[in-house]
Amino acid sequence: MSVVAAPESDRACALRGLLARGDVYGFLNAAAQHLRDSPEDGVTREAAVGALAALGLSDAARGLLEGPACTADLRERLLSRIAGSSRRVSWSRFDATFQANVEPFGLRTGLRDELLSTWRAVRRQLELHQTVDGAWQIYDTLRGCWLPALTPPVSPGQRESLRGEWSGRVIRTIAVAGLGLGGLAGPIVAASQSTFLTSSPLVLLVESSLAAWAVAMHLYGWTALLNDPRVRLCAGDRALAEFEQYIADIDRATPVVISGGPRWPGGSGESECVEKVDAEVARRRGEQQAAFTRVTAGYALDDAALAERFAAAALGETALRVVGITSRFTTVLQYTLRDLLAAFEMLGHRTHLIIEPDDHAHYSPLTSLRAIEEHQPDLFINIDHLRREYPSVLPDGLPSVCWVQDMLPNLMNPAAGAGVHPREFVIGHNACDLLTDFGYPGRRTMNCAIPVNPARFNVDDASEAELAPYRCDVMYATHAPPHAGVAQRVDAARRNMDAGLRAVFDAAYDELSAEMRRPHFTGEIELDLLLTRVERRLGGRFNDLAVRGELVQMLRGVADQHLREQAIRTAAAWAIRSGGTFALYGHGWDRHTEFAPHARGPLTPGRELALAFRAAKVCLHAGCNHSQHQRVLDGLCAGGFFLMQRRESEAATALYESIYRLVAGRRSSLPCDVTIADIPEPLRPRFSALLAALGLTRGGALTVTKKWWITFRALFEARSIHMAGAVWPEYERVVFIGPEELNQRLEHFTQADEERARLAADMRRAVELHCSYAALVRRLLEFVAGGLSGSSTALDEGPEDGPPN
Repeated sequence: MSVVAAPESDRACALRGLLARGDVYGFLNAAAQHLRDSPEDGVTREAAVGALAALGLSDAARGLLEGPACTADLRERLLSRIAGSSRRVSWSRFDATFQANVEPFGLRTGLRDELLSTWRAVRRQLELHQTVDGAWQIYDTLRGCWLPALTPPVSPGQRESLRGEWSGRVIRTIAVAGLGLGGLAGPIVAASQSTFLTSSPLVLLVESSLAAWAVAMHLYGWTALLNDPRVRLCAGDRALAEFEQYIADIDRATPVVISGGPRWPGGSGESECVEKVDAEVARRRGEQQAAFTRVTAGYALDDAALAERFAAAALGETALRVVGITSRFTTVLQYTLRDLLAAFEMLGHRTHLIIEPDDHAHYSPLTSLRAIEEHQPDLFINIDHLRREYPSVLPDGLPSVCWVQDMLPNLMNPAAGAGVHPREFVIGHNACDLLTDFGYPGRRTMNCAIPVNPARFNVDDASEAELAPYRCDVMYATHAPPHAGVAQRVDAARRNMDAGLRAVFDAAYDELSAEMRRPHFTGEIELDLLLTRVERRLGGRFNDLAVRGELVQMLRGVADQHLREQAIRTAAAWAIRSGGTFALYGHGWDRHTEFAPHARGPLTPGRELALAFRAAKVCLHAGCNHSQHQRVLDGLCAGGFFLMQRRESEAATALYESIYRLVAGRRSSLPCDVTIADIPEPLRPRFSALLAALGLTRGGALTVTKKWWITFRALFEARSIHMAGAVWPEYERVVFIGPEELNQRLEHFTQADEERARLAADMRRAVELHCSYAALVRRLLEFVAGGLSGSSTALDEGPEDGPPN
């Protein structure tokens, strides 16, 4: 068989094809050989000069213009395309950097001697060139070619872009496949640090060429990177094997593979890493399916037997096995679940918590399946995620609870409501929204407030020395608002609105202002109805419900700031007049023009905040939040005494029950109106007060909507929630409306030490009984038992379905 060489023209055409495909280095190295064989090929010479100039290798580009093969005309024309000057740089300039990097590299990989031996062998062979723009290029004198480099280098702008892309997200493990000249490794490590709270993914640097490691460790001061425990070094002949071991850890998400630059001679590259990642994904998928099949076989589907087991557990007659899952990359949720599991433990049940083991870990379905297989739970608990989001993880026979704490898109949609599993039970403070807006199942959805862990804020062991720095007559712990006053808040809001939205806001604010000027304003006003009245008056409606919702929240913020400022101003005036002490804790008060004299700085959540609650004679709670707010519950468990903004609805348990029985007895269709004529005589003053608080005096009627109805059923049928007035019989003694009544309360309770101590102790016991995690666990077990047996209250069952129990 004979071999015939391709014609020169075809060869030159193939070379230019390399360039057209973006293989600059392949073109340059092939072009060098071609020009040695065919120096008269001016077209290829011109293309090679352009490619070298584009890489910033101006001296090498000029070198192609020397010699008789390059005509004077061609040389003159091409010289104008070459800017600046590149230069060869001695490796010895970087010896100190290299030596500093060698030690941590050797400790991490065990390859110190091999690295140094490799470098001694290639040092004279590799020439280092600095380009016009300061980047680095390597020329291999033995092979007679330029080695591919990361081009262009990562600029500060690109680094910021990378950081911006990843910030606010939990990022998968990152594999940098191949070092190139090392320009990408540092920016990747920096940009992936603490992208979401403390979440920082592992970064795997995979490069089998020790020459590549040696070059990169000359050019970059990598001692911090090489010592960083989340950076894993896969180097030398075992680079790919070590990479394979790292990605087999199910606590780490399989990595996204990023090319670190074109492949070094004898080095590893992107394709090998991608191949191993694909194999690991398939392995995990197979293991998950096998594990799911095994655990599914271990769960029966007998609802009646399960219902009996949960009912017995609710009575304390049997112990359950409970597994809960949360993420360390949350601020509140992980502590909420820990407290819930602790309450299960306190009541005699066994628990297991699934959580990422460190800041570089990720959730894996296999972790859940292994925990289910090991612990055989009777109940699985998750927060803010339905089991439909994790297929082939929870067996059909395993009951689960989803605790909805946040209004997230994955939960707030009709598909989520329709997709609730037959053995899934949903709890949350926003059950009304879940049922009415998104179709969650009425018998498996339960109202519940965020409970309190009494032990977390218990400072009964505090000494007087600990309490002394926080002693005062009155304290209020709340951060200063971003605007100095309500007027400034309103002005700032208006500046960001277009003319149409501003007109609606102004009309709504005028109506809200009239309400806020009332002496008995409590912040309970139905802002949604207020906005509806404004829409009707102006003759339009919102097309964008999200914008409408933002406007309601904006108005609520105005009302909330008004009530807080009113309470702070009253307490400050009382302190000045009486000579008492008022401590205002939180960020920003030291810069407030009016309240700075009372600022005490922020308190650290936990023991310090608890000590401040306990040390004050009176703690204040004001604004639009209800009295069973987390801050109040925590403060009562610390032994504090609270005066709270009165809310008419919180004292209306008897009135609400009367309305509920009335509407149910009539089998009315919802919505329906209830007027004062429908109310028993003794409750009519309270009904009038409720209408006034809600801003409904114009119509003289309370419209019972489906959401009102669900609240009534949660109160009087499911008994899963309790109004503050029912939780605390002392409610009317410790609430205030307006400055005058707050002033009277402060005058009295700062002097009435015995009464104050008695009320605080009684309210604390009520919190532990009704509002603790242990109380929630008991209600939850009853709820699951009822849901499994079909005897639980259907919160969404309307009045037309029959009279109440």
